Amino acid sequence: MSIYRYRFYVYFCCFIFFFAYIISVAIIAGLNPKDVPSKSAYAVDMSEPIEIINNDSKKCTFYLSKKIVFHEVLNYPTILLYYKDDDNKLHPRLLYKSHSSGVWRISPRDVDGDIGVDMTLDKGKYHYTQETKPHAKILEILEKNTKSIVKTKLDTEDSDILRKALGKVDNEIDNDVCTFLQLTSGDEGKNKIDNYEQQITKVNLPKKLKLVMDLKPGVAFSEKKETSMSEILSKIKFDDPSDFLPDFNLNPQKEYVGEHALLGAYKVSVFNSKLNGREIEWHMAKHTGCDLFYSKWENKKAPQECAKANVPQLIKMNNNEYYFCSDQKKLPQKINYEKTKSKELSISLKESINNHPDMDAIVIADSDLCDTVGVAKKDRVWIDQINFKDCNVNTFGMCKELIDSGVLTNKPLEYEMQSKKLINGKERIKTAHGTGNTHYYDITPVLSNLFPIKNFIKADKKREENTKTTLSLNKKKKDRIKRIMTDKKYSSTAYEDFSYQFQKGGGLKGLFNFGSLNSYKSKQ
Repeated sequence: MSIYRYRFYVYFCCFIFFFAYIISVAIIAGLNPKDVPSKSAYAVDMSEPIEIINNDSKKCTFYLSKKIVFHEVLNYPTILLYYKDDDNKLHPRLLYKSHSSGVWRISPRDVDGDIGVDMTLDKGKYHYTQETKPHAKILEILEKNTKSIVKTKLDTEDSDILRKALGKVDNEIDNDVCTFLQLTSGDEGKNKIDNYEQQITKVNLPKKLKLVMDLKPGVAFSEKKETSMSEILSKIKFDDPSDFLPDFNLNPQKEYVGEHALLGAYKVSVFNSKLNGREIEWHMAKHTGCDLFYSKWENKKAPQECAKANVPQLIKMNNNEYYFCSDQKKLPQKINYEKTKSKELSISLKESINNHPDMDAIVIADSDLCDTVGVAKKDRVWIDQINFKDCNVNTFGMCKELIDSGVLTNKPLEYEMQSKKLINGKERIKTAHGTGNTHYYDITPVLSNLFPIKNFIKADKKREENTKTTLSLNKKKKDRIKRIMTDKKYSSTAYEDFSYQFQKGGGLKGLFNFGSLNSYKSKQ
């Protein structure tokens, strides 16, 4: 080889590497809004910005894609969150609605597999269930959104955007120049905006709660222990530091509702406490439902008797009629299953019954179905998240500081393989979702041994009883006023005075302040 040919090869290779570097840096620096394919399922919706002001007064602006995409590769509802940088470039992040945790999560990268073929989403570095949850404002908008859901197979444009969102690096050289275009946001060390590790900081719990952190979600219930997990969790003390645990006897600071991907509707009550002198928020989630076993009846005729096991149960016939068995001694009762108040008993519930013929699993039904068939409800409680109240958002749409809350913030449902050391029927209950090692189990029974959850349940029941008492008294009070309105013995002045006492309030004192009314009555 001549010296000139050798120099040519050297210069050519340098040019190629320089060209690759320029393109990768350009892509890493973000996308121009006009460069986001408008025909993609993940096309950006610029009409509704999500603006969050951090403590340093820096405004972070995000946009969602126009549609929620459900595709067979991920088997999740997905949507893109676009972060707008100071140069007005957009940085896409993938959000998906998890089955087991039931809420939206952000994945910083694809850790295995090929986009559009086989994907394994990264769930964070420090905390399996907490780390990748979106900022509260983003989550609130996602839960309220009315975007249309589309089922689609990913085309080239969709896959390219996902590569940018997940930082997928394709090391295989082919005839397509887009090999370099796939070197994108998640590639470590290339760009601070898109480097996930530089934007998350772990904050530990107090030293006396080390066991809480050591019991990590995903592994805590899969490892063999000498004693039961119920006993281990029930013995953890939360009295030091004294300000770490909220006072659940107080009314919550705020409440909101969500839709769990498998359980259905749930309510979250937020309480404040402190960690390291800073205010933190405990998001206590409660799902009110009931357990139903179910079976299929391969006959168009109604079943003549209820099965001798696993009652109460829901029976689906092959003509799509439904019967309910409340007792083995009673005949199955036909129910109007499709027209209950709970959105046809939720899509996930219907799919479970359609796809899972086994009798060894339960349907966790919505509260409306529980009322319809007369089955006692259960309160499933879990701690959805514990965050700093003054949480600052990073470019991935998450809080910059992650509180390592360990087992406290375990999700309500867990895979078979990640809960295999729990006692069946007592600490975990097999649900109608999933198959094999990925079958989902309800683990709220074992979580209820944690003192904060046990304390919340007790205080919440007391609050509910007080609310029912107040509503009952108010009803009696209103009924009394109605009677006065129609009774000619009382003057209009007396009624006006009584109404004033009612509106003025004063609790029970105002409620039973009928002195002036009696004085009017005596004058008649």
